[in-house]
Amino acid sequence: MMITPTLDLERSLASQGYDLIVGFDEVGRGALAGPVMVGCAAIWARDLKPDADGELAQAAGSAASSRVSGDNGTDAGVITPNPAPYLSVPAGVA
Repeated sequence: MMITPTLDLERSLASQGYDLIVGFDEVGRGALAGPVMVGCAAIWARDLKPDADGELAQAAGSAASSRVSGDNGTDAGVITPNPAPYLSVPAGVA
């Protein structure tokens, strides 16, 4: 079953008075076990178009970041494992 993307949540947040809406997603094994990729996208509430749900459905599975314009934006980062800061943490705490 395919889920059709909508902007219902973003519109709800905008109606509550939020000006900037940011979404994050991550994938990976965790900073201790392997690299983690994190991506985010931000959109100003004023830029939410009433008819954008159809555009989202067409863009699903494609490079959606190319559809972000104006002063909205996207970013991504990678975190690699570095256990050094955790070596002094007692086993019961970790």
